[in-house]
Amino acid sequence: MSLIRKIVSILLLFPTILLLLVAFDYLKVGDIITAVVVLALSLILVYIGYKLWPQTTNRPAIATKTINQPSVDAFGTKYTKVVGLNYENRYDVLEKLVKEIKTNLDIDELYDGMRTKKQLIEYYEDILGDETVWELTEVYFDKCELKHDVLNEFDKYAIEVYVGNDELIKIGYLPKEDAEPVFRLIQGGSITSVNAEITGGNFKTIVQDDWDET
Repeated sequence: MSLIRKIVSILLLFPTILLLLVAFDYLKVGDIITAVVVLALSLILVYIGYKLWPQTTNRPAIATKTINQPSVDAFGTKYTKVVGLNYENRYDVLEKLVKEIKTNLDIDELYDGMRTKKQLIEYYEDILGDETVWELTEVYFDKCELKHDVLNEFDKYAIEVYVGNDELIKIGYLPKEDAEPVFRLIQGGSITSVNAEITGGNFKTIVQDDWDET
């Protein structure tokens, strides 16, 4: 196809040259108007030939940005933390939600069922060193949702975190380093589910000196 375009462009040179000669003849006899018209026709043919000739454009290099994808485990699960809990009374809201969860848990679900110091010592007697037992382990909110904060003026990729037991409540954001990769995953429909696990909070610590106690 490009060869045909080249041939047509070359062939258009002949009538173009002919028209230029004709325009020159009209100028010699003083017929300026006709000369200008013929010259305009020759310029049109030049333009057509130029457009028909295959254009080779040097495309500018496209700047690319490497996006660090979130690290995932063997099951494709990404773990991260929620930030911004100290703003807009979010910590108080979160504390209230956690309290609701704890009231619905059986006592054996707290501190891994270790209700007494003796139980803790007996259970962890083979552990070398200190051991921390959290009040809540592998406890999740009923609902969790990630939303892109389109109005965020500080980070165009900001991702809001909503959790709740009945209704969803905003508790913070994903860390900045995770925001853009997660945003890409959301846009691509690659996230199948989101869970919010409760970490931190109350705990009990058994120290080495306790191992000899009865």
